[in-house]
Amino acid sequence: MIKRKKFPILSYLCYLLVVSVLFTGVTFSRYTSAVSGDLSIGVSPFIASYTIEDISSNTYTNANFWINATGHQQGTARSVRFSFRNYATREDGSVLRVSDVPLTAHLRVEIPAEFADRLVLQVASDDGESAVMPQIVLGNLIYQVSDAPQTHYMDGVPEDYYDYITSAQNGEQVFATSDYFARRTGDLALNTAYFRDYSSREGADDCTLSLSGLGFTQDGIGSVVAEGPFGRITVQAEERLVQYSVGFQRETLTGDILPQLYLDLERAERVYTIDIELNDLLSFDGGTAQERQCVLYLSLAERIAASDYDMPWEQEATDTTEAYSLDELLEVPTGNSLKTFNGDARVTGYHFDFYTNTSTLATYAFEPTGNQTQIRVHKRFVPNEQGGFTEQVSFSHVAPVSESAFYYVHPISEFYNANGEQVTDLTLMEHFQEVYGLCSNFVENNRSDYYISLDNIPDNPFYSSYDAQIAGGAETNVILSSLSKTYFTTMVGVFTQVAGANAGGNS
Repeated sequence: MIKRKKFPILSYLCYLLVVSVLFTGVTFSRYTSAVSGDLSIGVSPFIASYTIEDISSNTYTNANFWINATGHQQGTARSVRFSFRNYATREDGSVLRVSDVPLTAHLRVEIPAEFADRLVLQVASDDGESAVMPQIVLGNLIYQVSDAPQTHYMDGVPEDYYDYITSAQNGEQVFATSDYFARRTGDLALNTAYFRDYSSREGADDCTLSLSGLGFTQDGIGSVVAEGPFGRITVQAEERLVQYSVGFQRETLTGDILPQLYLDLERAERVYTIDIELNDLLSFDGGTAQERQCVLYLSLAERIAASDYDMPWEQEATDTTEAYSLDELLEVPTGNSLKTFNGDARVTGYHFDFYTNTSTLATYAFEPTGNQTQIRVHKRFVPNEQGGFTEQVSFSHVAPVSESAFYYVHPISEFYNANGEQVTDLTLMEHFQEVYGLCSNFVENNRSDYYISLDNIPDNPFYSSYDAQIAGGAETNVILSSLSKTYFTTMVGVFTQVAGANAGGNS
């Protein structure tokens, strides 16, 4: 039986989270690092800090929230719990300094448009049950919808909700423009009662949203502001370089399932910055230590039909092409430009997970614990001084942040030899075979409970061990079709000094 090392419950900063859309789900986890503890800003007399306490799950099923029109639910909202404070703390958690000025905070989420177009969100108070705003279907703010809601039938029951306007040329949804926002005033403003209900939380009444903003171009670049009694939501869209990964199914020659191989990619795409401001929910008085909590719920409304799904690793011959594989994408580029995947996506490296043994360090003698743990092998193609690229390998520990939360990726930041001496000059894969790694979570919390053996770990996903890889024998694994897609995103808290207060700033 495989056992995994589980960490105690920790609070993680929210400035390096990610969201992924998988063929089997969407996740808030990737192979980047985060810092445990509080992020505190001390621009006197402005003091503010926030943490993400927990995330319910890191996977969304990439499917319609409702099964056809039968009304049977197959989607589930994911929750993210935030804690905001107007004070800094000591190591023991006691109050160190309190902000002298009144503050207000709001949530900010940055997500690639391919996912956000289909996103539904809602915020609840600290108990996670009572909503403080109605459920918002982002697509109803970004795209034009009919002036009058249309009647649809769910499991034979009539429901009225907005239909999207589509173009006559290609049937795609039409982006909302500034003229569209101007028309939707008074009786024509959007009513959240006609947003389709994706199992919303009770507690906040439906309301009429007043829309304004620059609107969106035909390419989807622009902004919209939707205001209601609860506060307001601002959505800004821009094109920027996006990091994401496409995961491929991986098996042994005997058919045993292995962790997926992920191609790491980058490409210019639309990204939404979503600001959620909630009136007095996250307001803080000056001079008094206060803490506020809220829970953000996010649901995937519709399946994402991404072109990166179901792509075979071994490409069959067609009338115009010969058969070929994607093997060359795992090799360091020989020229001065990165290789591309599925059009213009540049391949920046790859990663996959592996199971290895854990050990304890006692009197400078590493002793196996008999347990296994999950690590991530990550190969990057890094620009060098000669104008080309060099391979750079790194490792991370994959473990849950709490008993009920998703698996999080902690970089393995320190390495030790068999004598317990720290090693820093590791450059080649063969060097890592003789060392033990300590993940960043343990380093940051001054712990040295478990060391991870890197012995016999390959950096080639076609082999099940480093020994088999360097022996030059037959490959032990096969790579099949793509199953998943992972996006990089951010989720942060933003503090602002209340107007009229004395000197301060924002974080």
